[in-house]
Amino acid sequence: EESEEKNVVALREESEEKNVVATTTEPKKKEFLKSLGIARLLASQHIVLGHLYAKGATPEIYFFRWGYTWVPWFFILSGYVLTHARLNSSKPTHVDRSFSHVAKRMSTIFPMYAFGLFLTMILRVARGLKLPRYDTLIFQSFLMQSWIPIWTENAFLSQCWFLSNLIIYWAVFGYVYNQIRLMTLKSAFVGLCIISIIPWFVIIVPALSNDIEFNWYSQHKWGETDTAMDIWTILLKFNP
Repeated sequence: EESEEKNVVALREESEEKNVVATTTEPKKKEFLKSLGIARLLASQHIVLGHLYAKGATPEIYFFRWGYTWVPWFFILSGYVLTHARLNSSKPTHVDRSFSHVAKRMSTIFPMYAFGLFLTMILRVARGLKLPRYDTLIFQSFLMQSWIPIWTENAFLSQCWFLSNLIIYWAVFGYVYNQIRLMTLKSAFVGLCIISIIPWFVIIVPALSNDIEFNWYSQHKWGETDTAMDIWTILLKFNP
């Protein structure tokens, strides 16, 4: 009887150990941020309205002109989703190396982008229109058109400039993620405040100078890169 009791106790302990292992090794369920879908939809629609407004294809509604302001929001959202996925993974400290991370992200967008470039080139040639410079075509093929101002506005599919920026953001994501993950809330808040000040220099510098008009950038015309004003305008609008 004593031997049987020991066997029963041993079996119970073994069963409990298996249950504990099973519960601790069970992978986390992926959390899908479904609420972001409607936000993306509304932002995308506003961006389209902004483009149509700029072309004069919509009524003169003040709200439409601000559609472009959603573009940096999409950059922020991308970083948020990537960080959320990492923090809620089974190994939040693990991040892919820069090349691997960029390659994974590129695999979802580059095929359609390449198809768009090829189709645009065929249509341009068929209609007898001028093609961009060879260096623009080469570097655009590697999604580098927003890095250098003379390429950005003269490239095919100019609306895809933001994809060129994402390459940089994806490449540095792992390093930045590891640094921020270890920061205190206070340090992160101070860092965000400092970063938020930077864009205000576009307003502060002209205000402090009598030689610079506050709307100096409005003199730039699309595709022109002849003056320093043109280069600065493209740089501030599109560079990563």
